[in-house]
Amino acid sequence: ANQLIGQSTFGNVVLSGTGTKTLGGSISLSNSITIGTNITFDVTTANYGISVGGDWNNFAPGSVFMARNGVVTFNGTGNQLLLTGSTVASAPGFTPIAIAGKSFYDVVVNKSSGWLTLGNATNFGDLDILDDLTISTGTGGFSTGGFDIVVRGNYTCSSTFQMSNLNSVLVLTASSGSKTFTSGA
Repeated sequence: ANQLIGQSTFGNVVLSGTGTKTLGGSISLSNSITIGTNITFDVTTANYGISVGGDWNNFAPGSVFMARNGVVTFNGTGNQLLLTGSTVASAPGFTPIAIAGKSFYDVVVNKSSGWLTLGNATNFGDLDILDDLTISTGTGGFSTGGFDIVVRGNYTCSSTFQMSNLNSVLVLTASSGSKTFTSGA
């Protein structure tokens, strides 16, 4: 059934059952979020923010994240996985296509320690960002884990960004206007 999730702080969140799970305010998770099979998770046109201290799991069949213009912040103090279940770019020159239900709008990586890593050995982890990727200052970092990233807006890195596999691709593609590429810690 459809459900409204009010502004709150959670430990782990597992979205399951049926229907659409809609945010009614910003949420903060000290641990992980899992979007289950055939579940739609919607930040609404209010673009409520999501802070995640653990893993992001959106690899189940039919799972959909409706990012709209929302910001997802990864801020855990340990290692985190970002599992999207999608592939968006696999070769230089490939024109990436947004994967419905798997894309993010703005992503902020703000880790005081540990790594945010895309995918793992059993789940795809390509990351499609419809707007900006910001990797904030800290001792933590962001690793591609052998997967690809598409950024359609600004890329700003004030910490560590690691292409952990020679086959990983970072695609910077802006549909219009000038965009900023800032790198280096």
